[in-house]
Amino acid sequence: MSAQVTGVLLPSDVLLPLKITTFQPDDLPLLREVVGGDIERVDLLQPAATLYTNEDGPRLRLPRNRRATLIARAANPSRRSREILGDAVLVGPPDDNRVDTSVPADYRDVLFTKKGRFRVEFQSLADERRIPLSHPVWSDVFQAYAQGLTIGRALPRQAVRVVPA
Repeated sequence: MSAQVTGVLLPSDVLLPLKITTFQPDDLPLLREVVGGDIERVDLLQPAATLYTNEDGPRLRLPRNRRATLIARAANPSRRSREILGDAVLVGPPDDNRVDTSVPADYRDVLFTKKGRFRVEFQSLADERRIPLSHPVWSDVFQAYAQGLTIGRALPRQAVRVVPA
């Protein structure tokens, strides 16, 4: 039996808190239940991770998931114009055997920081070079994502990373 995967449930309702969820890597029925239907896998590039969403979100007219959309747009510049609809689960990137891994600390640490201070960095997808911004600093992680994406319009091929200040 494989080790459990720890993920982050990102409800589409912004009034609901983010929640840690665990499951077996091969437990697709549980993931289908969490996202409310058939699963679409969204690969995030920097930091590497995976978002599981409902692939029928547009047809079902599911609500926009602002938080998952911001994370997907920040981590994958090719997704900047796309929306995530409905609830989503964030996990780590697949391992060499294409098995899901637990959500990376790069996400977990900022998403669950209470009363934190956050800043933005831009990172090339081709290498590990980062361009950190020392200012401004935000107190809300999703405000940092949103403003980082606005600032990042000048760097369309760079991932936007939110890090503790």
